[in-house]
Amino acid sequence: MKKLYFFIAAIMLAVNAMAAPAEQLYLFGEAAEGWDPTKGTPMEKVEDGVFKIEVELDGTKFFGFVTDLATSDGDWGYVNARRYGATEGNAVPETGDNEMLFPSENSWSLPEGSYTLTVDTNNNILNVAGKIVIDTNLYLRGDMNEWGTTTPMTTTDDKIYTITLASIEAGKGFKIANDGWSIQYSTGNASMTNGVYTINGDANMGFYLDMADVTLTLDTENNTLTVSGTTSVPDLVPDALYILGNVNGSSWGTGDDMVEMTKEGKKFSVVDVEIDGDGNFSFAAVKGEGWDAVNGGNRFGPVNDESRDLTVGTPSDMCIFFGDANAGSATSWHVTPGLYDITADFENLTVNVEPSVKVGIESVEAEDANSHVEYFNIQGIRVVVPEKGIYIERRGAAARKVVID
Repeated sequence: MKKLYFFIAAIMLAVNAMAAPAEQLYLFGEAAEGWDPTKGTPMEKVEDGVFKIEVELDGTKFFGFVTDLATSDGDWGYVNARRYGATEGNAVPETGDNEMLFPSENSWSLPEGSYTLTVDTNNNILNVAGKIVIDTNLYLRGDMNEWGTTTPMTTTDDKIYTITLASIEAGKGFKIANDGWSIQYSTGNASMTNGVYTINGDANMGFYLDMADVTLTLDTENNTLTVSGTTSVPDLVPDALYILGNVNGSSWGTGDDMVEMTKEGKKFSVVDVEIDGDGNFSFAAVKGEGWDAVNGGNRFGPVNDESRDLTVGTPSDMCIFFGDANAGSATSWHVTPGLYDITADFENLTVNVEPSVKVGIESVEAEDANSHVEYFNIQGIRVVVPEKGIYIERRGAAARKVVID
């Protein structure tokens, strides 16, 4: 009996995968009247469930098909539930028959040219008639040129492509792609510097340091991108900085659980912070604004997974996760749970952790009695008459943590 139930369920899934033949159909997207859920170009019905349209494209255009249009702007849910699309995103159809999905938000794209598009909703087939010529010229496309095609790469064999630029700023996302995006390459790594990287992702790539006189070499046979240039630390000093993660009993809260650090020049520091739980933490430049704000270009962490584990007393490289560029791959540092003094150095873009050491106030007597002494609480506020607690003592040019019993 169980086998019969499974068999019936399989039949129902197969039936649901194929929509009922459409009564009407619209060409939808850039090849029609733009990406507007209320607009589309009606297609000619040539027989039950089969529709045809002739298009003249003046450049690469993305498109899909819908059985009905929305009546109000922004009603994407309505059209996407009635939309035929490709089996994968941004697909370039072949001349002849191409499989469709319903419903599907995956778009097709076609380069400049004249085409006849025939959609068979009985069998979920798109037929393309016309010569499809794919542009194999590659361009550096990203934030630095509004994702356009003004920055071509050079090649002599259609295998190795190179480009040299005067500079690329840290945090500028980019890809390497042809005019119609039907060919695109990315390492998916937005924390690159000099080195060789594997082409293996759809996410934008970028640098965590400013790059000057930078050469990018794409090897399409071996799927690698080689980066060579002069690096410099970008000016990323935020107005405030907070520790986020397994800190002082918090579990990654983005509000009052975060620990504020004290700013001095381009450095932020805090003493006697308890890193507990799994021992993971990172930095954020905003507090109380939620994860969208934290990951929207306000989060700092390790440059890669290999540098997550910190060595106490040894500075480690730090990067900012630049919003859309790589916030989705944001990682955190890891230390053995314990009590630490933590410093974020934006002059050198490094983080350092030191074990907290209790120092008695009596040790002050050994210092030069003529040096002027000031005390600050851990929030960096000057205290004229310190009471029992933890303070930062500044004596002349020297500063240290003291505990007054």
